[in-house]
Amino acid sequence: QLTYATTSTDNSGTNADLQGLRFRVTGIDSMGCARTVSHDVRIVNPVVNVSLSNANIFNPNANRTLSMSQTQNFAGATYSWTTLGWSSSNRITSRNAPLATLAGSYLLRINQNGCERFYQFELSITGKLGRPVEVFRNGNMAPPQQGSNMERSESEFKIKAYPVPSLNDMTIEVTNPQKDYVTLSIVDMTGRVIYEVNAGDEEKITLPMDVSPLSKGQYFIRSYRNGDLRDKPLSFMKQ
Repeated sequence: QLTYATTSTDNSGTNADLQGLRFRVTGIDSMGCARTVSHDVRIVNPVVNVSLSNANIFNPNANRTLSMSQTQNFAGATYSWTTLGWSSSNRITSRNAPLATLAGSYLLRINQNGCERFYQFELSITGKLGRPVEVFRNGNMAPPQQGSNMERSESEFKIKAYPVPSLNDMTIEVTNPQKDYVTLSIVDMTGRVIYEVNAGDEEKITLPMDVSPLSKGQYFIRSYRNGDLRDKPLSFMKQ
């Protein structure tokens, strides 16, 4: 039995018509016992697209246009693109400036009726544009993206941090079977780099860190391998 949580009795509609609505789903077993749960209808996988004009020009002082879009317009949703010193609240936006200014870590926050999803991508000073990666969803790390290099098995690159949440001391452990050169950075929710360290190219890397100077809140650990951001950032909470 599927009924609207509102007074409406019309249960028909397209996917676009129904998104953002909340339903009550009631199951009744053979004994006549019922259980009701709420279900929010949303598009499952928002698509985030980014592009850079004149990508083959290597002059960092030449003006470029960085175009950013979230292709599905969610009903009642708000959008926030941020990087250090810049922000936009438009679902589709662009930024025109020299590459030296545009370069950085960008974060998109989508909020629909209290449901939040975060996407992150990198633009390097050389004009290399990283693929947008979902990093955070409703207070938790986003699940791995199937079929992408975000999936990590025991034989692949892995990173973990403990204890979480952290108060003063935190340890980062890296499994690096390919012995890539690893650089780690701690980034806040605005994309600002707080701390960066060259971790080396050993197969097993253990890095103790003092996080006591950090303010309380959510942070991300980004890992670069041979200069490239290939893996989903790891989140941790600072107490």
